[in-house]
Amino acid sequence: MKEFRKKLEKDLIWYRLLIVLFLLLFVILVLIDKSKLNVSYLGMLGGVIAVAVMRYLIIRKAIKDDEKLRKLYVETCDERSVYVAYRASEMAIRISTLGLFLAGIVASFFNMVVFNTLIAASLTVVIVYCIMAWYFGKKM
Repeated sequence: MKEFRKKLEKDLIWYRLLIVLFLLLFVILVLIDKSKLNVSYLGMLGGVIAVAVMRYLIIRKAIKDDEKLRKLYVETCDERSVYVAYRASEMAIRISTLGLFLAGIVASFFNMVVFNTLIAASLTVVIVYCIMAWYFGKKM
């Protein structure tokens, strides 16, 4: 349990850094001329900040309370939960990549720039997936 606590303490440092960086980016975007600013960026950035703050608070509470720490450990390290998350993420990557390829094919009838962008994005997802599969296959 001590190793898990140390890992969570490192995670807290990363979350603090992430929150500060995104808050800085948020302030910089707000200070930019508002006529050039797309409000949806602020909404997405605000959502990322909110999720990071919530996760930070959950981890901080768990570090202070042994019962919450044990519960978080079980949630994080339970083999069944890890396997379900693995299978769900694998299927999500496959469906997303297929969707990008199909969108690229449809876009080829309307605009070649959009077609090239979508195909490049889908190929990037495939390449990153293959590299990660190779890396974790060697690591484990």
